[in-house]
Amino acid sequence: MRWKPVTVVVAAALVLGACGGSGLSAEEYYASAEAAAINYDDTTDEIFSRYTTVVQEALVEFQDRTADADTSILVEQTAILLEVTIAEITSAFDQAGTALGDFVAVMAELEPPSDVAEAHDATVAALQRSHDAIPELVTSLRGAGSLGDISELINGSTFGDTQPRLTSACRELQGLAADMGVTADLRCGDEDDEASD
Repeated sequence: MRWKPVTVVVAAALVLGACGGSGLSAEEYYASAEAAAINYDDTTDEIFSRYTTVVQEALVEFQDRTADADTSILVEQTAILLEVTIAEITSAFDQAGTALGDFVAVMAELEPPSDVAEAHDATVAALQRSHDAIPELVTSLRGAGSLGDISELINGSTFGDTQPRLTSACRELQGLAADMGVTADLRCGDEDDEASD
């Protein structure tokens, strides 16, 4: 699932306010859920794009400074690159965690039609588990001893473990929209995206 690890979207807020606490129609529910999902996805895309840009710039600087350098310089610059990478990845996940918390809050406030209530609850629960796992991941990333540790820590984390269930819950919820004749894009990700992760 691409929901990554955000302000409350205006469209969702307007729909909620207009409903006055009554259950939403399928069209209203999925319009609000889609707006929230797109807002969250776009926000986290921006967060991790900034992370990638900063780390790539640090890598270029590392390569420039270590070209034909002796061992002591290489060790020093490797430590600097690791420090920059850890600072940026933990900051990115902290920001993504805030965005995810806002997304969970928006989804939890929606009152789905009875036909999708179970799938909605499963999706909210999966989002919450993903959100709750981020602080532990950030703590472990701060202790990374090498650049190679970073991807291993993410893939082997509780946060990483939550992603397949989140993807499955999202696809189930979106599939029900199609069954009801409602067009919605909840940004669940494609099969190809999952295979390439």
